[in-house]
Amino acid sequence: MKKEFTFDHNNLQFNETPKLRRAIIIKYLSFFLLSVVLSIVYITIFTYFFQTPKQKEYEKQKEQILAEYKKLENNQKIVAAYLDAIQTNDNKKYRQVFEMDPIPGDVRRAGAGGNEVKIPVVGLDHIAIVKRTTKSLDQLERQLYMQSKSYDKVEKMAHQKEKMIAAMPAIPPMLSKDYRRISDRFGMRLHPVKKRYIHHKGVDFAGSIGVNIYATGDGIVELTKVSNRGYGREILINHGFGYKTRYAHLSKILVKKGDVVSRGSIIGKMGNSGTSTGPHLHYEVLHKNIARDPLLYVGEISDEELQQVVKSGETQN
Repeated sequence: MKKEFTFDHNNLQFNETPKLRRAIIIKYLSFFLLSVVLSIVYITIFTYFFQTPKQKEYEKQKEQILAEYKKLENNQKIVAAYLDAIQTNDNKKYRQVFEMDPIPGDVRRAGAGGNEVKIPVVGLDHIAIVKRTTKSLDQLERQLYMQSKSYDKVEKMAHQKEKMIAAMPAIPPMLSKDYRRISDRFGMRLHPVKKRYIHHKGVDFAGSIGVNIYATGDGIVELTKVSNRGYGREILINHGFGYKTRYAHLSKILVKKGDVVSRGSIIGKMGNSGTSTGPHLHYEVLHKNIARDPLLYVGEISDEELQQVVKSGETQN
């Protein structure tokens, strides 16, 4: 490129034209900018079509993480199925045995939505999978918590059931060899003294004076009473769980109010006290203060088995 000069009359010399230097600077600057642009384009194209080693490692790790999340969600589905079976057994077996109301599904889920854990569909991005997995884990945690609370209640009811079974009046109040017959049953009958039909609230066991009378279930003596009329000498035992038993027309009372008695404990002797026409035991079972037929509570038990219960009652007392 030719250089351009101008003559300086003052200094009597030729000087290179400054305009040309600016052109050169602009030329080189344009070349530099073009190089930068081309570099950016090259890098963009290269990174779009070709991955760096770090990018390849990142993609590999991401695929591994996604595979683990999918496996985790699959395991969650299996756990949820087992949990569903446990909940079904809890509602239909354990809670029914102990006369407990079943737990509704929405209560078991504790507001966490449906109880089905689904595996993510193909193409679901990793953020969505993480969110679904987190939600599923939270749901399972809520359900497991509710199930643990349910089992706590079932366990408590099981212990209560043991106490209730021990308290229920489930044995005869005397040995079969010690009474001759059942002289009066539960229900309407012609009263032998009043000579009119009255509801008989218990069962009368006819026998001999002095025969042992046994507590038919665990409980606390609520009342002992002596009278020349009505029940005569009587004992009322509170067994809890709404159950009480009455033993009337006794000749002797061997317990006092507040005594704790066990099934099979000797509490009195058969007699003929009060309004009675002969030696017998008037035996009542009350549930929630309503008289029930005592024979409905007496199971099939031999004298030998009853004597074993009596021995156990004597040991506990």
